[in-house]
Amino acid sequence: MFNVAGHVCATQAKCPHQQGPLTEGHVNSSTVTCPWHGSQFDVCTGAVLRGPAVTPLQTYYVVVEGGMARVEGIQNQDAK
Repeated sequence: MFNVAGHVCATQAKCPHQQGPLTEGHVNSSTVTCPWHGSQFDVCTGAVLRGPAVTPLQTYYVVVEGGMARVEGIQNQDAK
């Protein structure tokens, strides 16, 4: 999960390129960079911003209640 200017976004934890650990990647605003090969993704939409990855991240709906965030389901069905 990522906090982007007060909006909580959730994605899969591994890069679709070669399964690099996005939890160890650098985050800048809404962009996460895979530590293995440098692919960049928008953490709110899952869009690939820079390769070598070509497949977007799976994103999830997040509900925040009482200061706690939980994943409610898949947001972008087309990502693999």
